[in-house]
Amino acid sequence: MGIDGRKLPHEIVFEVTERTMVKGQLLAIPEIEVDTYWVSLKDLEAQEVIDLYHDHGTSEQLHPEIKTDLDLERLASGKFAANELILHRSGEPGCERWRRRIAVATPKGG
Repeated sequence: MGIDGRKLPHEIVFEVTERTMVKGQLLAIPEIEVDTYWVSLKDLEAQEVIDLYHDHGTSEQLHPEIKTDLDLERLASGKFAANELILHRSGEPGCERWRRRIAVATPKGG
């Protein structure tokens, strides 16, 4: 519930961290850090939301890996369906020649 008693459009998860030591140095006054996560996922517990956020770097690694591992510097099309097909097909065995053709047919800098 919001401050005025109305239902909020999204759930809010709070993560509060109290630090009493920084780099081995005891603090006279603890540092308190508060992170908030606004989520529309109703079926998750607060700790699951926090864990998902802390793990978001894993999914952000996907794009550079696609570029290097699949040898696709840029996707061939502005159309989602065409790029989806390319991503699915480029991982199949024997598609090296097909990937090279896509790279040659794709204009650079456009």
